[in-house]
Parts: sequence; C-alpha cells; structure tokens
Amino acid sequence: MSAPALILDRPATTIAVPAKLRAHIRMLMANGMRINDIADSAQIDSAVVYAVLGANPRGIRPLHARALWTVRLRPIQAHAPARESRRRRTPTASGTRRRLQALVAAGHSPVRLARALEIPATTVTAILFTDRDDLAQPVAEPVAHLFDKLQMVRGEDQSAEQLGQAHRWPRPFDWDEDRIDRPDANTGRSDRNNRPDELAELRAERQRAVAELVERKWSSAHIAAHLRVTERTVQRDKIALCRLAAAGE
Repeated sequence: MSAPALILDRPATTIAVPAKLRAHIRMLMANGMRINDIADSAQIDSAVVYAVLGANPRGIRPLHARALWTVRLRPIQAHAPARESRRRRTPTASGTRRRLQALVAAGHSPVRLARALEIPATTVTAILFTDRDDLAQPVAEPVAHLFDKLQMVRGEDQSAEQLGQAHRWPRPFDWDEDRIDRPDANTGRSDRNNRPDELAELRAERQRAVAELVERKWSSAHIAAHLRVTERTVQRDKIALCRLAAAGE
C-alpha cells in the first residue's frame, strides 16, 4: 500500500533522525509546547513529529528536519489562535482523573507522578480511585501540563502498567484532547475490550478510508470533517498506517 509513504510526504531520500533533534523536540515539550504547537511552528504535519518521536523512526526528510530545528519556545499567547481555544480548555476534575489513570496505564507509577506534582502520593491514589472532585480540581492544571509532558513517554514501572490493565484504564493516546475533559466522555481501552472484533473492524475500515483520502492529498482537517472524527484520530490513523507499512503488512 502506497498511502503511508504519502502521509509523511517523504520522497525516497531521507536521513536518519538525529538524536539531538529528538532531544530538541522533547525539550520543547518539557517546557509546555504540544506536538501540534511544534508542528504549527515548523509548518509541517504533526504526523511527522509523532514519527520522529516514535520508538523506531524510519527517517526524516532534510527539509522537515531543518524546519523542526527552527522551532523555539514562545509564549502561549503566540500560538495559532485557531486551535488555542480548543487546546487551552480549562481542565476538569474528570479530565484530571483520566489523565492520571492514563499515565499510570502507560507505566508511570502513582508515587512518581505525586513526586512530579509535589503532592502526597495518597492524594494521587484518591484521585485515581475515587470521585473526589475536591481533590482533583485543585491540581487540574499541573496534571494537564504533566500529561502533555509525559504522554509520549512510556514509563518503566510494570506494576503501574498492570494496574492500568486490571482497571482497563485507557492510555494517553486512547483519549482525544477534545473529549478527555467532558464528564460524559466514554472513550477508552475499556470500550474496545468489551467489543474487540467489532471495533477493530471499524477502525480498520476508517484507516482504509484515511489512506484513500491521503492518496487524494486531502488535508487532515478535511479528512476529519469528511469521516466525522477529530483531527487527532486522523493523525493516529496515519501513524498506524506508517507502522503497518514499516512492518510490511
């Protein structure tokens, strides 16, 4: 299938992803920039940034590498206004709980998260396992920033991953930024575990549609509107297609 090659707009000539470039992107993220912010500043597709940060990056166009090197930290108000209101929605207690659960499911221990947030570990545990909004809301902003920083980083605590699996907590990429703070949101790994065959088939059909539309050179926004999904979902599908192509499937 040729679609994944078009997703990142890469010709045959690519270079290995420099370790310093990956470190540069992680530095930007550690200081509050999100992947979409970095992509906007570099004027490239966010799928390129995701691919660069992946566990096994296949390569990058020199043009994209140069663009990413030009990205510098800047005040939040300087970000693209079209996406700012969506991206900076005030985090809710529900979203705070989901973010912490997702980070634990990704291998970050509650103790480590508590240390990073400078709050007692008992508070993190209470937020994870109860509906104590009075505990979650005061730390909503710090948790949101920590989530932005760690969502691309897999933790090393296997017991934390097992805890997430036992409770069927979605991982960071299972949540959409537009939905995670909505009290009635019902997106996550637990839903997929309940209906794996049906949802896997729907996901495969959507990815085939994404691949076809990418071949037509549709933008991510246009694809999202056409398929009635979010742009983040489209980006995930693009990355999944790239990985399938790399695996020869």
